[in-house]
This record gives sequence, C-alpha cells and structure tokens, in this order.
Amino acid sequence: MHRMQWAWKVGLLGALVWSGEACAAGHPCAEFTEPGARLACYDRAFPPVTADLSSGQGLTEARPEQDFGLSERQVELSKPEAERASQVDRIEAVVAAVRSLKGGQREVVLENGQIWRVTEGGVRGPLRSGDIVNIRRTFAGGYLLSKPGGTGLRVRRLR
Repeated sequence: MHRMQWAWKVGLLGALVWSGEACAAGHPCAEFTEPGARLACYDRAFPPVTADLSSGQGLTEARPEQDFGLSERQVELSKPEAERASQVDRIEAVVAAVRSLKGGQREVVLENGQIWRVTEGGVRGPLRSGDIVNIRRTFAGGYLLSKPGGTGLRVRRLR
C-alpha cells in the first residue's frame, strides 16, 4: 500500500515538473535569461489593459429601480462602488397582476418585472391590475406598498 502511494506521488511530481518545463519552453519569451529582457518580452506579448475600469466604462448600467427591494448584500455584490453611494428609497410602479395565495396572502406583479408579496393577510387595501402604487423603505428596514391616498401594506420583494 505504501509503495503504491509512493509511486503515485513520484509520478505526480514528475508530471508537474514536465508540464512546467513544457509550458516554459512553449513561449518565446521563456528563452530570455535576463529578467529585464524577459519582462519586456512578456509586456509586448501581453500588453496591459488600457480601459479605465474605475470609471465604469464598458459596464452595463443597472437601473436603481431594478435593485429596489433586494437585500443590501445582494445589491452591494452586484454593483460597482460608484453606484453603491446612490440608493433609492421609494419607487412608483403600475400593478400588472395580483395573485391570491393560501393563507390570505397576495403577490403583486409590477410592470417593471418585480414581484412583491403582501405579508399581511386579509383583504385590507384592495389592489387591481393597472393601479399605480408607491413602495417605500420603512424606518425599520421593511417596505410599505400604498396607493395614492390609500392604505399602506407591508410587503417583501420576491424577485
């Protein structure tokens, strides 16, 4: 058993050494022995990226409304640092559909593609397709959906 492990380790070591030599010999810059010349060769072969990534050039711009309602961690991970400073605290949208769920809960689908679940049971605050609603962040970190001049309903974003 120990002989097999030893033979396996020697074989693996040999393969690693051989692959390193093959990779090093495979590029013309590997032939240079002086470090400065080798570095200059690699710099010519693989030039640095010239685009200014700190400006966000070339990145797709996410609309703040699309991120509204996601957890802060999800939003922080998906956005560049420049966008992290701006934060939306409310949106206005049109209801595309309202689905009734078990237990008296409802899902509200907005025309922008977001789906929100009303976390309060009951029929308080009737919602219909075509209604214009406001969703705002509450002081405690939750979200409140309301129609202009209507009742506020606690909601949680699903998607």
